[in-house]
Amino acid sequence: MLYSGGNGAITPDEINKVMAHFDAGDMLVLKNEIAHTKDILEQARKKELRICFNPSPYNRSIEDLPLDAADNFFVNEIERAGLAQLPAETPAPPVLDNLVKRFPKAEIILTAGREGAYYGFGSLRKKGEIADMPVTDTTGSGDTFTGFFSAARIKGYTLAESLKIAGTAASIAVSRKGAMEPIPFGEEVFRGLSRAYRRGLYGGLDK
Repeated sequence: MLYSGGNGAITPDEINKVMAHFDAGDMLVLKNEIAHTKDILEQARKKELRICFNPSPYNRSIEDLPLDAADNFFVNEIERAGLAQLPAETPAPPVLDNLVKRFPKAEIILTAGREGAYYGFGSLRKKGEIADMPVTDTTGSGDTFTGFFSAARIKGYTLAESLKIAGTAASIAVSRKGAMEPIPFGEEVFRGLSRAYRRGLYGGLDK
């Protein structure tokens, strides 16, 4: 049973009150789980916020949204195929190329489970790997990846470093059972990765 709960009860007035606290350059992270998604995207665009959009759950209503407002798309196997209008079994690289062409102003990040993640923007392509961790529960792993990637970029990490940080955080999350509880705190990932660099566990990362 799918029930939106509080997400479906949010009103335009509540949205307006929240939006009043944000200015140009601030970041909005949004999924297709909340009422009035279209209005939120349009308001965010007018305020010149940086919009990170995960079209999940993917459905036909997605195409009615102002998708060109997004600065970043975070999509998994199901969402990427729907957004690219390609068969679900299409490998990630051609889907990435399709989405980069469709949304030339947006950075595209495809999460692909054990394959890691793929990044595309213009002619730039990057591949991010996950950490080797036992998989217990994948619930919330995509949200974890999105949050840590965005946080890393805000903190000034390079693209390659941000993919590594997000992949590490998502790997930790899937090794634990639950939805919100397994998501690691920022300190666990950022400090842990810093120690790993000092110990030489990772090679140099380019931009």
